[in-house]
Amino acid sequence: MYAAQQHSMAHQLNTAFYHNLREPLRVIAGLSQVLQENLPENTQDGLGQYSALIASSANRLQDMLRGVHEFIQIDEYSVKREKVDLFDLLQELRNQHAPLTLKNDARIHISSLPTVETDAGLIKYIMSEIMLNFLSLNHKKRPEMHISCKTRGNVLEVYIDDNGQGVPPEIQGKLFSLFQSHRMGKDHMGLGLARAAKIAARLGGHLSYAFLPEECSRFTLQLPLSMQ
Repeated sequence: MYAAQQHSMAHQLNTAFYHNLREPLRVIAGLSQVLQENLPENTQDGLGQYSALIASSANRLQDMLRGVHEFIQIDEYSVKREKVDLFDLLQELRNQHAPLTLKNDARIHISSLPTVETDAGLIKYIMSEIMLNFLSLNHKKRPEMHISCKTRGNVLEVYIDDNGQGVPPEIQGKLFSLFQSHRMGKDHMGLGLARAAKIAARLGGHLSYAFLPEECSRFTLQLPLSMQ
């Protein structure tokens, strides 16, 4: 009873924070944009830069707020039970990321994968996040990703290997924590892999990372072949 009450309170608090903070941040961003557009031509450059910084910061806070809200909402999501052909699903994702793959001259190789009982949308999110990390961070002349699997009883282990330089050792232990972005650029909130790991757990599985001795960066996604 106590645990249920605490969960309900956390859900209410998350919803309240999200809806009550989102609107003022939107107003700040909007007014800053209006200010930039209506500055006189002879205005000192500093004022325009400050208003742009305010708008950018407000938008970033909105993105962070939305990300945290979505992270907490994972617990509320009703997981679907459907037959999912993982090979077809990953081929579809590879096609979706084709423009970035071609831009980086990357290769994504997919071995034979089985059909499992799981939620296709949630699996897509996990695998898409890992692919985007690969395409953003692997700076080899020809980035290569290999996706394979092994079955252990009722558990499927999906191995996502790439020939990149790997995650820095000081970040590996915090890789699936909130706000621990190792992707390049200021627009990354450090929420993607945290969400992916939480989704994997929601599906009854587990997501982990290791840098193998053969200089291979590996994500391992463990999934039940059938949901209980």
